[in-house]
Amino acid sequence: MIILDIETKNLEPIGNGLQFGNPQNWKTSCACIIEVVGPTAQDIEPHVFVEKNMVAELTRMGIQCKSFEHLPDYLENCLEDELPLLTHNGIGFDLPILSKTIADGGANCEDVLLRYEQAGLAMDTAADLKKKTGKRFHLQDLIKGVLSPTASKLMNAANAPIEWHNGNYEDVINYCVSDCVLTYQMFYIAGDEGVLEAVPSKEKNEERVLVADWKTWLEMSARCFKSQDEQL
Repeated sequence: MIILDIETKNLEPIGNGLQFGNPQNWKTSCACIIEVVGPTAQDIEPHVFVEKNMVAELTRMGIQCKSFEHLPDYLENCLEDELPLLTHNGIGFDLPILSKTIADGGANCEDVLLRYEQAGLAMDTAADLKKKTGKRFHLQDLIKGVLSPTASKLMNAANAPIEWHNGNYEDVINYCVSDCVLTYQMFYIAGDEGVLEAVPSKEKNEERVLVADWKTWLEMSARCFKSQDEQL
């Protein structure tokens, strides 16, 4: 399984040419993926993709990364290995933006992401919970409900573009990778237990949601690294 998240570098406020659910005008600062390489929630390997002109500077800072040009091929290899793609709100935000051209703020991923969807290997926890309950769940509320009442994201998403423009690239990348990790840990625990309890967006009371079908995705992921071990 791979878990994907992006950050953007737009400083203009929502409504000023930017709308959630519409990829137009959004510009990607970094795309981060963690690849599950073992049977536990801790067996993960990060991958970071940025604009080509950022690679040398980030490498000098000790940050391992590749340019956006490499992202479609990476996803292509994952698709060939039938690794499920997990996101939180990927359908509504990350994936449409990455589907755009690099020149337009994306990463040329439209073709491979479409084939991921057609293969039935793309899972969006936000979209799935909306389908199950008719309600939106923010990642912050999910990790508090599933992981710990004190669990917290590393940064407010609205601050990520500001920090990127201030040159705090490592902080933003760590935040993006952390969101991937938190998404997977939440998915892993809730899927294993078959149920989650969290407060939906703009509500005060927890809602109990049955997610027994998430375990199927975890089993699919487990079969992938079992198959890889057999090939080795």
